[in-house]
Amino acid sequence: MKADSWFGGGASDPYVKIIGLSSGEVYGETRVVYNNINPEWNQIFYIPIYDLNDKIKIQINDYNAFFKHVTLGSYVLDLKDFIKVLSNGAVTGKKLDTTCELRPNKGKLHFIADFHSYSEQDYTTTIISKSTITIQHLYILITYQRPDGGFELNDRIAKLLNFDTKEELVKSFTAYIERENDDRVKALHIDTWGTALITGNFITSSY
Repeated sequence: MKADSWFGGGASDPYVKIIGLSSGEVYGETRVVYNNINPEWNQIFYIPIYDLNDKIKIQINDYNAFFKHVTLGSYVLDLKDFIKVLSNGAVTGKKLDTTCELRPNKGKLHFIADFHSYSEQDYTTTIISKSTITIQHLYILITYQRPDGGFELNDRIAKLLNFDTKEELVKSFTAYIERENDDRVKALHIDTWGTALITGNFITSSY
């Protein structure tokens, strides 16, 4: 990602926020580029697509450590511009390399969007181990990783850890910490458990 001057005057501290237009979900944020009106971020974000009718809002904000961040400009990306459903039902996409006008009249933004299709089978048929870590596993983990680096537990992540559902994983782990009677771990949010389980699994699977 790269942006060109949206101000005729002084510099700002820009960063990009990527938002699902219908859900309002924040898919990612770039780092802040301080004191710059022509920033380059060069960062990659993986965004799960569930509805091709959805749109993605790319919003550039001016960071401020003490006050509300100011929106410098935005662009709405229509998924149908680079993702198509074929007559046989298959979904395909093309790489979109574009420079767009930020609204309202706030300069230009250059970015590249690409599409990778994974079937439900790709998500669920194998479990993470030393011999089975695949690009699909990495894609799932990157997709479900929050901006703060943690993971929100869901059924697909539970399947990667050899459980059928999120509820089964939580029940099993809850029973374990009850047996251990560890109040410190009991007080943690379940997403913290999930992050620790995923991180620990990858570390042990690497050796």
